[in-house]
Amino acid sequence: MRSLLFAFLCLPVFLCADVAKDWSRNAWEGYKPFAKHEFVEEALHIFDVQAEKGYGWRRITLHEGSSGDLLQVKAKVKGKGQAAFQLQYYSAEQTWLGVDPTTSSFALEAEWRVIDCLLNIANVKNGPTEKFRLTVIGPKDSELYIKDFSVQLIPGIYTGDLVFPQHWQVFADVDRNLKAPLHEIPASLGGKTPMTATLDRGSFNFAPYFAKAQTYNCAWLYAEIEAPYDCEYSVGAGADYFLQFFVNGVSYINTLQSGNTDYPPHFSNQTATAKLQKGRNLFAVQFLSGSSAFPVISMGAPRSCASWLRSLVCRKSI
Repeated sequence: MRSLLFAFLCLPVFLCADVAKDWSRNAWEGYKPFAKHEFVEEALHIFDVQAEKGYGWRRITLHEGSSGDLLQVKAKVKGKGQAAFQLQYYSAEQTWLGVDPTTSSFALEAEWRVIDCLLNIANVKNGPTEKFRLTVIGPKDSELYIKDFSVQLIPGIYTGDLVFPQHWQVFADVDRNLKAPLHEIPASLGGKTPMTATLDRGSFNFAPYFAKAQTYNCAWLYAEIEAPYDCEYSVGAGADYFLQFFVNGVSYINTLQSGNTDYPPHFSNQTATAKLQKGRNLFAVQFLSGSSAFPVISMGAPRSCASWLRSLVCRKSI
């Protein structure tokens, strides 16, 4: 865990951000009539904002980044009302893909103050993000002074932002040596029909479904995920005590020999990045219990893993 946290914290890329040289007004029709602007005391001053949609300014330079990366933006600001940072996304060929629907907003006061915002780089429906552009936006009747940018890209450990399946088809208490299908959900397995199980905070406890507590009780779990395009997608899993995680028939996590080693089991224990194809994708997971009376599996993906990791970072900095 310590090495994982170290990797997250210590791979920053600093991006130069000179407001006078590398920022331009967004010429979108919704921002007309355009707000007035000037560069004064090394700051961009935006004022007389009359358009119903407010104003928008954006960096001219595109930077490489992908889903799962974080962007930390610091700046000195003052003014009236509020403003926000927002990201626009592009393909490797610089084709515009769309605007991130989320923003990182901040209040503006009469005196200068330093703001520190963290933005998640994500994918949008038109394709996976490979480049991005930082923008600053504000509403009608607001006023903004902004200067002294510090922009830091923190490469992510996890990639992809599709929602991880919460509902699984489970075949419990089956022979661990049987050959289970990896490309479809079977109607039955080892004479057992599936039950539907829902992850509880990322975990599922098999204790009620095994006839007796013993090592190597076996269960198979299946779920599907729909991808809007071919993409990479990180998955994570931990178990008490053995597991193997397949995506479209390919094994990405395998602790059948080593066991989980970490306790308690958590979806951050083992992670891997799988390749998803456009359309339907199948997750198949084999679980084997250890000697514990609590045969538990934990599974998750980028959103849950990144949230967990950021909580560690926050706790570490307190």
